[in-house]
Amino acid sequence: MSDRRVLSLALLFGVAAAVPAAAQEPEAMSFVLIGKRDYTTIQHPGKTIVAGSLHGVLRVTDAPEGNAIPDGATLHGTCAIFISRSAAELDIHSECTFEDDDGDEVYTTAWRAEGDAEVGGGGDGGFEWVGGTGKYEGMQSQGQCPYTVNYLEDDDVIIVSDCVR
Repeated sequence: MSDRRVLSLALLFGVAAAVPAAAQEPEAMSFVLIGKRDYTTIQHPGKTIVAGSLHGVLRVTDAPEGNAIPDGATLHGTCAIFISRSAAELDIHSECTFEDDDGDEVYTTAWRAEGDAEVGGGGDGGFEWVGGTGKYEGMQSQGQCPYTVNYLEDDDVIIVSDCVR
């Protein structure tokens, strides 16, 4: 084998080994997030604006071996949420940061345009993994994953996702 080919293979495998597994797209996985919301509501011309936070725990309930976030993992997180509701439309957008026990973070962006944010309500939306730190550095979705949210008494929230690839 030529020196050039050996060098090329060494560089290829060296670079591949240096890229963390989480830099890959997350595989199919399911999770449940249980949290507590803290929202503030204001009236604006023609619409209601709600903004606030959601603090909770995300638990991966099903993931294939080698997934960026492993099966059974627990992450603690905070989401910043913005809701705009008029008679004609609903626009919910959130940015979340989740941290594991090692202090590594993973980030999501989520949106929803149906349902509501009232006790006994909820709805379906989509989210994407948009990066992270440490073992999650470079983690990106290659498309949207679905989620369903349910609003319960006492500002409790349950979010469930089955992201199938």
